[in-house]
Amino acid sequence: MRAVLATLVFLLSAGVANAASLTSAEQASLEGQWRNGCSDGDMTVTIEFAVTGGVIWLDDGSEGADSYRIVSADMSKDRMRFALKDGGKIVFFRRSDGKMTGEESTRLQFEGRTFAHCQKPADRSAIKLSKAEIAQISAAMPPDNPVLVDERAKAGCKALDYQYLTIDLVGPLDFSMGRWNSADLAEKETENKNVHLARDEVTNWKIEKAESTPQGTKLTITELIPPNGSRGDTTTITLTKPVNGKIAIPEWKRSFIRCTDEQLATH
Repeated sequence: MRAVLATLVFLLSAGVANAASLTSAEQASLEGQWRNGCSDGDMTVTIEFAVTGGVIWLDDGSEGADSYRIVSADMSKDRMRFALKDGGKIVFFRRSDGKMTGEESTRLQFEGRTFAHCQKPADRSAIKLSKAEIAQISAAMPPDNPVLVDERAKAGCKALDYQYLTIDLVGPLDFSMGRWNSADLAEKETENKNVHLARDEVTNWKIEKAESTPQGTKLTITELIPPNGSRGDTTTITLTKPVNGKIAIPEWKRSFIRCTDEQLATH
C-alpha cells in the first residue's frame, strides 16, 4: 500500500492527434486524491508529480490496488492519457465542472465512473529535503521504495521475522512514518507463537518537518495514538547518513539496514 527520477519530460504521444504534454501547472492541478464520491466512494485515484516525476495510485478496495509509475502524460482536447511504465495506460475525460470521468484503463476497471478532486496535496513547505535525500529513506519513492529494517533481525533484508520503519516523504496526501512488524512476525504474534527477536512497540507517526543536517536527516514527528489516531507527543529524531547501507537513530539507540523492495524476502 515504493535511482532517483530526473524531472520527467513528457513526450508527445504518437497516435493521439494534436496531443500536448501536460504543463507543470496542469500536473500540479491533478495532484492529490480523486474519489468516485468524496464521502463514500468505492474507488480512489491518487496522483503525484512533484517528487517522483509521476506516480498514480489506483484503489477499488480489492487486492488489485497498486501504484504505477507514469512515463508520459498528455492532453488531447479534453482527454488526458497516462502511459505507465509497465505498458498499461489510463485515459480520463476532463469535464468542464472540474471532475474527470474514466474512459479507458488496462488496470482497474473504472470506465464511466466520475471522480471529484476530494483531497488536495499536502503542503510540502516543511519537507526541506532534495529528491536524492528523499529517495534514500522514503518507501514511497520509486524505483527502490526502501524500508529500514531493524538490524536486530540478524538476516537483514533476507529476514522473515523483523521490524522495520516505513517512511513516506512523497505523500502526496500527508507525510508519515511507521514502525511495523513484517507479515511473518505479525502472524506469529497473532497466533501467540514465541518469537526470539527483541522488538519495540508498533507505532505510527505524522511527520511534521524534515530537514537536512550535517549528521543526516532530522525528522520532527508526532505519535498517532490508536485506535483513532489522536495526536500524542511530538519529538525530533535524526536518521544518520548511510554507512555501508546502515542508518542509525541515535535518540532511539537503534540501527537499521536500508532494504529495497527487491531485496526483501517478505514485507
